[in-house]
Amino acid sequence: MKKYSLILLCMLLIIFTVACSSEKTSSGDKATASGDKGPIKIGASLSLTGGFGFAGESMQKTMNLLVEQTNKDGGINGRQLEIVYTDDENIPENSVRNVTKLIQKEDLKIIIGPNSTATSKAVEPLALSNKAIMFSLSGAYVGPPNSYAFSSSYGQSIMHDLIHEWALSKGYKKVGMVATNDASGDLSVGLVKKLDGKDGVKYLIERMGVQDVDVTPQLTKLNSEGIEALVVIGPGVAAGVTIKGSGKLNPELPIIATHSQLSDTFAKSIREFIPDNMYITGPPVMASDELSDSNPMKEKLIKFVDEYNKKYGENPDYLGAIGYDSLSLIIEGLKAVGDDSAKMKDFLENDVKDFQGVHATFNLTPEDHRGTSSEGVVLLKLNKDLSWGIAWDPSSK
Repeated sequence: MKKYSLILLCMLLIIFTVACSSEKTSSGDKATASGDKGPIKIGASLSLTGGFGFAGESMQKTMNLLVEQTNKDGGINGRQLEIVYTDDENIPENSVRNVTKLIQKEDLKIIIGPNSTATSKAVEPLALSNKAIMFSLSGAYVGPPNSYAFSSSYGQSIMHDLIHEWALSKGYKKVGMVATNDASGDLSVGLVKKLDGKDGVKYLIERMGVQDVDVTPQLTKLNSEGIEALVVIGPGVAAGVTIKGSGKLNPELPIIATHSQLSDTFAKSIREFIPDNMYITGPPVMASDELSDSNPMKEKLIKFVDEYNKKYGENPDYLGAIGYDSLSLIIEGLKAVGDDSAKMKDFLENDVKDFQGVHATFNLTPEDHRGTSSEGVVLLKLNKDLSWGIAWDPSSK
């Protein structure tokens, strides 16, 4: 009797074990049984703090908005999308450390950022050696042809060409420029030197350190030369120092900053000393309500501004639009080819044609890893009440 009882007990234990195993497969191991690989992840290295932190913060907010929208609509082929953010503080060494961790420890081969020229250049060799997609958000950085490095912002050459056209429209013959002594400043100096003397416009150039707190000597020299407008190149804090100093010396002098300063955060940082004539080049994200119905960006841009305003209670800026469009392109690639970096590279180089973003239209090729044109670029005016307007649109001339 005891023998049969022992056999029965063993049979019950076996049945219980099988049942538990079956239950674990249908619940705890549901992802394995169904083939669900969980969320699809990509990395990001942005300047979320420091002097250029306003740029990364703006980009992060729009990317979070897009992730939320994407996941609400079913994700990437049924998988939720996640971004692993890291903060590089606009320090090249930090960006290299961040991307090394994302690639080697997190096993992520698609990286959004960095968002400045210096940090993007620092990360480029690492991304290329690991065959990882690096989608820079810098306005000055350009990825090498046929490489794994891409960018989506307007190039600085487009902005300087716009400023040159505007100067001609005003009849200006002397334009000054103060540029920081970093990679972005070097690029602008090279571009402006090529424009010097063109159409009778003379450019006078001075440099400043990124950490400088006074540029009075440089501004005094430029004003003594009789400049009729001043171009400011540099990250937020440095640009603010120049704008404030210029306002003290020559309050009536028109000041033009480029698209890297096209944000409400930057506008607020200089609100106490906004010049009477403060302009910033870029797409019309900050004044979307002034767009004509014929503008191809209008429908998508108006929708983007509305959705952003509902989520954050404020309007997006150009920097945020860069983040939104960059991630939009990556999402299109993820839907088409998954998160394999080699396949993503092939998709970006060959399948992105006439892609309408909220700040630009994109046509990427193996030779052109930026793919934006001057279409839609305008000169915006920043008013003292922090409102924006379109001051000059070259397409309407």
